[in-house]
Amino acid sequence: MPESEKQVWWQAPLKVFAEATGLIVVPIVAALYGGRALDRIYKTEPIWFLSLTILAIVLANLAILRLAKKYLNEVDPSTRSGLSLNNNLVADNKKGNNKDYGNTNPSLDEK
Repeated sequence: MPESEKQVWWQAPLKVFAEATGLIVVPIVAALYGGRALDRIYKTEPIWFLSLTILAIVLANLAILRLAKKYLNEVDPSTRSGLSLNNNLVADNKKGNNKDYGNTNPSLDEK
């Protein structure tokens, strides 16, 4: 692998952390300052401040869920089709491929 393509082990987690932090901090800080400014302009003391802050929190949570889904699909592509990890484990155990997962259900050994 060329030197330019090598990645240090911590680069990918740091990228995810930076994205998640930005998705949380930026909307909330913008809502706090924007709400405060709108309350001063319209003299509606806590209304804009609280409304925009709650909206920013909801939007930040939705953005984090979307980010988590994106990275989960990169790690485990089977989640795209709606299959969960548990379904894959059960299907593999029924086929007799229980070496890697450890068989916790003896009834699956019967063929």
